[in-house]
Amino acid sequence: MKTINTELSRLKTLLTLYLKEYEDSITEEEALQIINDVITSHCTIKKLSIDEYLKEFPFMVKQLMEYALDIKFVTTNEGIILTNDNKETIEEKTKRLEEMKLNTSFWNQWNAYCRHMIENYHVKENVIKNLDNDTDKILLNLPIPSEEVEFTIRGLVCGFVQSGKTRNYAALINKALDLGYDIIIILAGIPVILRNQAQKRMEFDVIGIDTLTGRRIGIGEKLENASLVEPLTKRDKKEPHGTKDLNGDVGRERMRHLPPYNGNKQIIFVVKKNVEGLTALYTWLKGLPIFKSGVNKIIDQSLLIVDDEADHCSNTGEKTEKPSAINREIRKILGLFRKNALVGYTATPFANIFLDPTEGDDLFPKDFIFLMQPPINYIGPFEFHGIDYNGSVIKRMPLMRKTDELDSFNGKTIHDWNYPEYGINPSLKVAINTFLLSGAIRRLRGYGHQHCSMLIHISTSMSSHTDVKLAVEKYLDEVKNSVFSKGKENDFWEEIEKLWLEDFIGTSKEMEEIDSNKFGTTVVYDMDFHFNEIKLEIAEFLKELEGVYKINSDKDADFLDYHGFEKENGRPLKVICVGGATLSRGVTIEGLTSSYYGRNSLQVDTVLQCGRFYGYRDGYRDLVRVYANKEIQLILRMSAQVVFQLITQFKQMEKKGETPKDFGFYIEDMLQGYLKPTSKKKMRRYEAVESSFSGFASDMASFKLDDKVSEHNQNVTANFISSLGTPYNENEISWRNVESSKVIDYLLQMKISKYSRFREALLLRDYIEEVNRKFNHLKYFDVVLVKTKRTKGENDLQIGPYNVSAVKRSASFVEDDSNYAVINGGRTISGTHLKLGLTEEQRNRYDEIYPNDNSITEKKVRPIRGEHGSIIIYTFCPDHINNTLKLKSEDKLKIAPIGFHIMLPECDKYENRKTMANLVYYLKNVLGGNVV
Repeated sequence: MKTINTELSRLKTLLTLYLKEYEDSITEEEALQIINDVITSHCTIKKLSIDEYLKEFPFMVKQLMEYALDIKFVTTNEGIILTNDNKETIEEKTKRLEEMKLNTSFWNQWNAYCRHMIENYHVKENVIKNLDNDTDKILLNLPIPSEEVEFTIRGLVCGFVQSGKTRNYAALINKALDLGYDIIIILAGIPVILRNQAQKRMEFDVIGIDTLTGRRIGIGEKLENASLVEPLTKRDKKEPHGTKDLNGDVGRERMRHLPPYNGNKQIIFVVKKNVEGLTALYTWLKGLPIFKSGVNKIIDQSLLIVDDEADHCSNTGEKTEKPSAINREIRKILGLFRKNALVGYTATPFANIFLDPTEGDDLFPKDFIFLMQPPINYIGPFEFHGIDYNGSVIKRMPLMRKTDELDSFNGKTIHDWNYPEYGINPSLKVAINTFLLSGAIRRLRGYGHQHCSMLIHISTSMSSHTDVKLAVEKYLDEVKNSVFSKGKENDFWEEIEKLWLEDFIGTSKEMEEIDSNKFGTTVVYDMDFHFNEIKLEIAEFLKELEGVYKINSDKDADFLDYHGFEKENGRPLKVICVGGATLSRGVTIEGLTSSYYGRNSLQVDTVLQCGRFYGYRDGYRDLVRVYANKEIQLILRMSAQVVFQLITQFKQMEKKGETPKDFGFYIEDMLQGYLKPTSKKKMRRYEAVESSFSGFASDMASFKLDDKVSEHNQNVTANFISSLGTPYNENEISWRNVESSKVIDYLLQMKISKYSRFREALLLRDYIEEVNRKFNHLKYFDVVLVKTKRTKGENDLQIGPYNVSAVKRSASFVEDDSNYAVINGGRTISGTHLKLGLTEEQRNRYDEIYPNDNSITEKKVRPIRGEHGSIIIYTFCPDHINNTLKLKSEDKLKIAPIGFHIMLPECDKYENRKTMANLVYYLKNVLGGNVV
């Protein structure tokens, strides 16, 4: 160890000399290059090879990187963005922002926020630098209000659960105020507790005034003058027994008593996503003197809405129905302003990306999507489940425990457990004991001054929360009797000692190895304690334990306020929280150590949001425990994989320079279709896609009533047919052994009706290429150009070098769209035509199996063709179509539309993959650009 410290000290000294040449911050790549130069110079002096040196000191590079980060503000973990701006525009905007930053007096709010973060939150300057860079990337997409007459901006910021999204949007709001945005509205979720939590954060981090006392707090103490932004909402004030004394949210009564706003100052609201409150806010805004009734707009003042938990309630509305009432009210408020911007924040953006980008006034993030990157000390779904941020499999953190191994419900589930009658179930008992042991160890490590919490989330049923709370309280009373009673040792201490010896010591050792690799330095979690010390600290922890809080929307629910409790009592809050839906959305559980999670949900966003155990656990990362059954742990793992898919696709798009409107996103369907990205109600525009075309048969029997489209398709068909050479059977005009790639090229050039049964040309290409490559399957097609047996001259037309007679088929308009027609309900094929393209031998085999068959089907013909696909091409008689549709003379078709029937063999080896795709991905990657 002495040698390691000596080497590190020497290299730090050398690194400091190198870094002095750089006046400003440096990038991680620059820092790495400098560190490599330092190590190379050092090895040259010591006459060692670099490989030998790094083998002896494997963590040296990472340790030096940490040092460089501390002294030189290395920019790491910066987020990535998709934006509508091109490279030149981004450079131009960046240059303008840099020039504005030279005027430090301009950034009154932002500068105060930086001082506030450093002095009150003890945030390192390199973290501030990273936050500055991230929010600048977002800010570049928000116009400067004084320089624009009109703008409408829609953006989205995605982060991980409990990863610092609130800090990011507080920083963004402070910068937006400096830019001159007049009205700020924060949409803070549904539960009252979330609105109060957000209100308090905004008072502390943006407004600088305690709205209940009027005194300066937080950022207000760092502002040279009082903050210029005026809060028009307050925290709810509650009396000790939980009765509401003051409702600080917007509402009819409150808005009625607000003074008129003339646009002479900046104002801020923190509101629930509640129809009544949003309607009252809309009415108040519309009644202001700044509203110009002539244009039905507020034209001079600008609006910024920050939508926290943007996937929740803001977008809900059935796929084929109108948006929700909340969505409608948000749109109405935005629509009042000629200058308006909305920035959503969420850890689960699935509802947002399944919005319809073609709806002009929807909340789809058309202008930018920003992906926050968590810092290295964040514990999230990837760390829990063994995935790194580049997709490699890594050792998962050994912090999850299976409740199935502890409980026996005799075929029933935890939700059938009778808590009033039986008390707590065995696994919950172990989880509580884990919490008490963790609390004691944290005290021994010197963290007794910090908040410490346990979360119990079994059900969304509020009546069950009361039952669970009472059962836990009863067990804690039993524990206290055991701990504080004099006499013999009891079962409780035996159970705690077993946890200590069989779980905690080994897990902490394992976490030391994992975190040493992760941080690039030797990590030690202090467990060098005698069990008698632990017993004493558990007793002290029990004395400090405030009890069990019920956190839900019941009238008798407890009020969770860590800061207020510490301020009032002079000590941290140590508490067990029982709840459901309220706990799963945005509520911050400080010092969360032990989580008991029994809620069964098959929606990825719900599962991730319930992961309150994700976050920052510095000093006790090894003590974190999550108790859940095998099924829930599988769902948690699958949810992590879905998040990785999202991030991977996002990064790929960012590299290509694509825009939010290009954000084609798909999710692999997991757990046999049971696990969904979000509720169907939120997925306004999505398509279910299956990758397999094994045993597939379909038709293009719909077409646009447009001669230009028909002419295009005839030309493409003529070129395709002409390229095939001499037909195998000239009488029926058919070819065999046509390479599948030629058929795919043909399909990709055709203009296919959006109402056609077959449209998935790109997806079919991917399938054929995959089965070709993996299984040497579907290499060839049989191709047929149907000529029909008609009187010579009737409906004749030329397709390439071949004369054919267009077929007469009944046509009808597509329902609700008279620009399109469909043949025979969407089918081109007639039964006898299915045998076209077969060899004589194949026809004989068919006739042997099905003698005198008058009912020819794909199921019968497919095995006869073997591993060949088939495409049977038709031309449809335009005169017959004109007559059946009774088209007016000016609308009549002159050129025969093209149709086809396609049939593929079965491929038993292919494993079907089901996905759910948003509209952009479906159009770009499934249908392609040839759908009309």
